[in-house]
Amino acid sequence: MSAALRGLAATLAIAGLAVAMPSAAGESLAGRYFLQGIHETGSELRLREDGRYDWFMAYGAMDATSAGRWSRESDRVVLIADLPAKDAPLFRVDAAFPWDDTTEARLRDLEAERDGALAEERCPFLAVADFASAAPAFGEEKPPQAELERAARDALAALQNARDVFEAAAEGAVKIRAHVVAVQGDDALRRDADDAMRLAVAAMDAYRANRAQARDAHHAAGLPLPTLPEPRIPVECGVVPSTTPDDAAKGLGVVVGDPAGGLRFAEIEAVFEFSDGHRETRTTNRGGWALIRPRDGASLRRVTLSIARDMRESVGLDETAASAAFAFDPAKGDVLAIALDSARLASPMFERLELRVEDGALIPTWSNGEERGRYVRE
Repeated sequence: MSAALRGLAATLAIAGLAVAMPSAAGESLAGRYFLQGIHETGSELRLREDGRYDWFMAYGAMDATSAGRWSRESDRVVLIADLPAKDAPLFRVDAAFPWDDTTEARLRDLEAERDGALAEERCPFLAVADFASAAPAFGEEKPPQAELERAARDALAALQNARDVFEAAAEGAVKIRAHVVAVQGDDALRRDADDAMRLAVAAMDAYRANRAQARDAHHAAGLPLPTLPEPRIPVECGVVPSTTPDDAAKGLGVVVGDPAGGLRFAEIEAVFEFSDGHRETRTTNRGGWALIRPRDGASLRRVTLSIARDMRESVGLDETAASAAFAFDPAKGDVLAIALDSARLASPMFERLELRVEDGALIPTWSNGEERGRYVRE
């Protein structure tokens, strides 16, 4: 630093004015820095010339971001994070758009998922997954072909028997449950129905296991597995479509996301309220969509959105702040795009972070008071 510059800095300091001094090397600290020295952690810090910063960290399955203002204080860089205003709304309407073929396809997919879930709720054995084939054994002597063919025949017979056992168990479980509903049975009868359904689930699991074993045995013997009919499912367990696709009326709904971060939010409860007082509840899927069909003779009045209680409590939001109601205006659109301020749903990684300047690198002091790693300029 020249004598003239040092003299000017001293004059301003005496006058009580803050001075942003250049680094010892005479260069600005602004730039992009990357974290080194912390195992399995990636982090980037960008100090901008205008006094703003952007920070990102990835550790395992966790990603965290922060933005705010930075300043130089003696031998340290200090980051002060932007924090969302406590009185800012969590939800707001970002846009509205009309129903189209793409949104119709989304609703039909959601309806199919919902119908399937209701069928599995009635008959939980429908949710039992198939078994994967066993890995081939290497280095073992192959049994004689006659023995392999006999094992395949035995496995096929066991599979057919397992199918018969399941069909009987499923039919019995469904009949007992229907009887409980019809006569409003007592606790003992309900327990019998639950036990019967558990047996049906176990029977389906055994059938799936026997199917995998028969498949593997036939493969080992070099034989094709005969085509066998799937187990007979009681008609009460069938998927009952909630709409008729050919004459289904166009739908209504919401999509919830954070446009600033390119995010969509699942597990947001949406309660749709119609003019006749009827209410329907949906939960947004992973794409952020919650869609419904209209009601004959009634218009959709409003939708109330709320986040789950455990999420609300984890970030310190009360029930009122964690929900919002929005009116529907058919003239503006059939689907509301709702923006959710995602910054309100995560505790900040820090409100203030200090980094010591050392040989052009920045050494962070974390919230536990420990200095770990170093941010090195790109």
